[in-house]
Amino acid sequence: MAVHTFAAIDIGSFELELTIFEINGRGEIKTLDRIRHVIALGGDTYETGLISYEHIDELCEMLNGFNNVIKGYQIESKNVSVCATSAMREAKNRFLVEDQIRLRCGLDVNVLSNSEQRFMCYKAIPVWQKQFDKIIEKESAIVDVGFGSMQVSLYTKGSLQFTQNIKLGALRTSAMLSKLSESGQNPRIIAEDLIDNEIETLRTYYLKDKDVKNIIAIGDCMRVFAAKIMGMSHADSFSAEDFVTIYEKVKGLDASELATEYDVPTEFSELILPVAMIYNRIIQVTGAQTIWIPVTSLSEGMVANFAEKQRLIRFDHDFTEDILSEARHLNKRYMGNKPHTSLIEKQSLAIFDAIKKVHGLGKRERLYLQLAAILHDCGKFVSMTAPGQCAYDIIMATEILGISHDERKIVASVVKFNTVEMESYEEMHMSRKTYTIIYKLTTILRLANSLDRSHKQKFEDTTIALRNGKLIIYVNTTEDISLEKGVIEGKARAFEEVFGVRPEMKMKRR
Repeated sequence: MAVHTFAAIDIGSFELELTIFEINGRGEIKTLDRIRHVIALGGDTYETGLISYEHIDELCEMLNGFNNVIKGYQIESKNVSVCATSAMREAKNRFLVEDQIRLRCGLDVNVLSNSEQRFMCYKAIPVWQKQFDKIIEKESAIVDVGFGSMQVSLYTKGSLQFTQNIKLGALRTSAMLSKLSESGQNPRIIAEDLIDNEIETLRTYYLKDKDVKNIIAIGDCMRVFAAKIMGMSHADSFSAEDFVTIYEKVKGLDASELATEYDVPTEFSELILPVAMIYNRIIQVTGAQTIWIPVTSLSEGMVANFAEKQRLIRFDHDFTEDILSEARHLNKRYMGNKPHTSLIEKQSLAIFDAIKKVHGLGKRERLYLQLAAILHDCGKFVSMTAPGQCAYDIIMATEILGISHDERKIVASVVKFNTVEMESYEEMHMSRKTYTIIYKLTTILRLANSLDRSHKQKFEDTTIALRNGKLIIYVNTTEDISLEKGVIEGKARAFEEVFGVRPEMKMKRR
C-alpha cells in the first residue's frame, strides 16, 4: 500500500508554519511534524504596505531551515507546496519577496487570492470533521477569522449561499486596540463599536431573515480560546451559550493576565480576545446555538487539495457545486432571468462538449464557461443599455469562493464580450493564452445565447453534435423561430473562424 509524504509551508500574516503529512493508501491523513515560527509579516504590510528587509531576511533564513527538515523526510520537490496569504498578497513589494525566496531558498511561492485561500481551508473541513455534510443541512455559517481578515460563508440545505470577506482580522483588530490604548480612550468599547458596524452591515445585507443554527469556527485564535480558556481538550463543539458565558468572564483581562491565568501562549495573548469579541458579536447577530471547531488550517487545506489532485482521497461534499451554487445565488440577487440562464448554461456546455476535439480547452475552462453562462444576464439589473459592462463590474467586485482574481477576470470578460465587441489583445493587457481562452469561450457563449435570443425558450429539446466538420444543432419546436435562425446564421461565420466548424440548425424528425 503506497504511502505519500507531503510538506506544506504556510507563509501567514503572523507566523510561518511547516507541516509534514503522511497520506496512506486508504486516503487517511496523518500529521507527522509541525514547526511554527512567529514572524509578524502582517504587522509590516498592514501598517506600511511593505514587508521590511529585516523580515525578508528572517523569512528566508527560516525557510532554509524548513528545507533541511524536508530533506530529512526525503520528500520530493513535487510533494512540497508553499502558499502565502494576505500579508504577502497585499504587500507592495510582494514580487521582490517572492524573488528573494526563489533565489535564496529555491522555493516557488503560490500567493493565494483570498477566495483561493478560504476555499482551500474549507476543503479540509470534511476530511477532519466527518459530520460536515450533516451540519450544513441546517443553516450554518463558516466563520474564518484569520490574522488579516475574516470570511463569512453561509450554507443552507448543503448549498453555499454567499461568501463575504471583512477586514476584521486578529492582527488588524489588535493593532487598532493598541493605538486606542495609547490615545487614552477605552479601547474595548470603541473596538466593539467598530466591530458592531461591520457585523451589522453583514447582517443587514446578507444574514437578515436567516435562521443560522451552527457556526463552524476556523482559525488558530479560536482554537486556542477553546482549548486554553474554555478547557475544551478534544471536544469538537460546544454551545454558543457556554462561549458567551466564558467570554463575559474574561473580556476585561489584558494580555499578561490571560497568559498567567489561562496559560495562553505569549504569541496569542494579545490576539485571542479581539477574535473572541468578533465571534461574540456574530453569535448575537445570528442567534446560532452551536459552535463547531474543526481541526483545520491552511496547512490541512493544502494537503487535502494535494491529495484530491493526486486522487488519493475523494470528497463526499461537491466543492465545485459550491462554486456554481454561489454564482446562481449571485444571479438571483441581481434578478437574472432564471429560465433563460438555465437554458444558456445547458446549451453552452453542450456546445463545449460537442467540439472538445477542436477547442483544446480543459475542465477548468469548462467551469469558467458555466459561470459566465449563469452570470451573463446579471448586468441588466444595473443598466439595460450597458449590461455587459455592468455585469463585468458586478463579477469583478464579487468574490466567488474557489475562483482566483485572474480567473474571475476571465469569467467577467466572457460575460462582457457576449454583448460588447471583443477588445484587441493589446487593449486587454493579458497573456496570449488567457486572451485566447476568453475569445473561445465568448464565441461559444454568443452562439448558445442566440439559441434563446427571444428569452422565450422556444425549443422543446435540443441536441448538439459535431458531424462531418459541422456543428449540427438539432431542434424541436412548433413556434416561429425566425429570430433565432437569423441570429444563429449571423454568429455562424464568427464561430467557424475560431473553431473551423460551422454551426447549422436542423429540425428534428418527428
